[in-house]
Amino acid sequence: IAYVGATPPIPAIDQGLDAKIVAAAQTQGSDIVVWPESNYTGPSFLIGKKIGTFPPGSIQDMVLKKWLQDNGIDISKVDIKAMGPGDASIALTAKQVDAVFLPHPSPAVLEIEGNGKSVVKSGEMWPGHACCVLLVSGKLIRENPELVKEIINIHVKATEYIEENPEEAAEIASRKLGLSKETILYSMENSDTTYIHNPNDIIVYMEAYAKEHYDLGYTKKLLTAKDLIDTKLYDETVKK
Repeated sequence: IAYVGATPPIPAIDQGLDAKIVAAAQTQGSDIVVWPESNYTGPSFLIGKKIGTFPPGSIQDMVLKKWLQDNGIDISKVDIKAMGPGDASIALTAKQVDAVFLPHPSPAVLEIEGNGKSVVKSGEMWPGHACCVLLVSGKLIRENPELVKEIINIHVKATEYIEENPEEAAEIASRKLGLSKETILYSMENSDTTYIHNPNDIIVYMEAYAKEHYDLGYTKKLLTAKDLIDTKLYDETVKK
């Protein structure tokens, strides 16, 4: 059982991983952040620039490349550097890159510390795009579906708790992430993240991600939603 980005399971399943997405977790939630003094004017700003983001095949990689292409920009004209959120934040602060594209709370931290400004939210780049999901091994689904349904039920309750109790959720996140509660609340207020749980709501995005992976040569096969998602257990859980 794992909480993961929606795209990493695609090449893994293509290569033989026996697992399925059984619930959605959230959508959107990443920002492009530039230097505080940068004069960002639109997607063309990134032509000839260095941008730090997660590695090829990640959510951020998919969204960024699609957005650039949708705006008529050749992705080879943008120097996309693969790095994690910590290294990317340091690189932007040190002006080793011109921009970063990272999930929250990293954009919030950069803004609060005066090391960057958010200029585009990922929901503007690809409205409603799936971000994180709940992934379960095929073995557990087959051998103990009732346990998987109980996990889904807990996940649904946790999702609803976040929506109904943002202050308490921020306190929990603060302890887990080692950031102040104020930083977490700022991130929650300024991010376009939405917390969801229904896997049926992300089918269209998973199919789009699978096509992007195939078109970019990340997978050998064009995977379908059926290859990636099991909605049956979720549907049975919420109907109880």
